[in-house]
Amino acid sequence: MLSATLLPSTRRLAMALAVIGLPAIAADAPKADEELIRRLEASAAFDQAVDRAIERRIRRDAEQRQKAAADQQAKRAALAANARAPDPQRDRIHGAAKAPYSIIVYSDLECPYCKRFAGVAEKAAAALGDKVNVVWRHYPLDFHGKVAVQEAVTAECVARQAGDKGFFKFVDAVLAGTQTNGKGLPGGDAALTALAKEAGAGNATALKACTEDAAVAALVQQDMQDGIKAGVEGTPGLILRDNLTNRAQLVGGALPQEQMERALHAFVGAGKGS
Repeated sequence: MLSATLLPSTRRLAMALAVIGLPAIAADAPKADEELIRRLEASAAFDQAVDRAIERRIRRDAEQRQKAAADQQAKRAALAANARAPDPQRDRIHGAAKAPYSIIVYSDLECPYCKRFAGVAEKAAAALGDKVNVVWRHYPLDFHGKVAVQEAVTAECVARQAGDKGFFKFVDAVLAGTQTNGKGLPGGDAALTALAKEAGAGNATALKACTEDAAVAALVQQDMQDGIKAGVEGTPGLILRDNLTNRAQLVGGALPQEQMERALHAFVGAGKGS
């Protein structure tokens, strides 16, 4: 804690005057004022008063910071609650489709942080069995260009043929192989098609028709708009959701495994479905 006794006397006086809102004394103050200042500086009572004033100011500033942080947290929670409820007919879900809790991941297949985060949410959810699932939502960032959108659309089209299992196999493969930041896979479109086939989308004609379908591209954009409404500002965006109560929490970006698991356990522990 900052103490007035650790400061030179003139600085201590200046701080005291600032704390109580009085103007600083001018350099050409009359001698009577200077004598008064010397007497004040020599007084133990003055030092104690300055200490108390500074401590009050420090406490007040700390309280204001705490309140601002609490207000921000409440605002983020209110936004996170805007994320739509997981829907097995609409969303791509890893794990139990009707799990009481979800980790909703808004991801961009060209995002280097998403590449780093790959598998973290799935591992954290698996540790809690059927209690938690992972819901993937697309969030291709504009500055990653058409490649990020193309990969997201292709992922949706893989799911049309290979279901959620094929979808997650595909996105994991893309994240493992992408050069990120809009550069895509080293082999370009041919490599993307090959990964789609390996993930279970063996009908090349249907895959091509699907990737050219404006309705599929619209689904990708709907995911992104859902994330924006929920307060997601970058990728990966992570929301923990209690599917029994609609309680939600925005928990940040590419969390390390241990931090992801701590956040998830704390969220689940506070819920009715725990």
